[in-house]
Amino acid sequence: MLIASTIAQLGRGILLLGFVASFFGAFAAAVGAKRADQKTLRLVPRFVGIAMAAAIGAFSVMEWAMMSRDFSLDYVQKVGSRSTPALYNFAAVWSALEGSILIWVLILAGYLAAATWWMRRRINEPLVGWAIAVMLAVLAYFFLLSFGPA
Repeated sequence: MLIASTIAQLGRGILLLGFVASFFGAFAAAVGAKRADQKTLRLVPRFVGIAMAAAIGAFSVMEWAMMSRDFSLDYVQKVGSRSTPALYNFAAVWSALEGSILIWVLILAGYLAAATWWMRRRINEPLVGWAIAVMLAVLAYFFLLSFGPA
């Protein structure tokens, strides 16, 4: 199918937003930690928030597609079924590889958001900046991994 459904375009757009936020957040955290630039490091929690929102959004879009049985998506065709009860369709999102990677994006983004919030007063310390930079780089990789077909 040459024309993707609206829900597929929305999901890809959200994944792209998450990748961009994670990539630039990792860059800002690394530069801020290396130069001890407090102004740059204060931007990092905003990038983390955008990445977390994108992870929630991407997972929600996939859940919506599974629950509404939107068979225009290849993933829903492979994993979903009209005869399956709604509870099983809800759980089917993370039953295959693509959905499993998507739930790991959500878990990693949640962990990163919690760690960033917990360390918010110590964000100017170099070790905290580097740790957040590494976690954001891993999150960017997972966003990129979930963007393409498995």
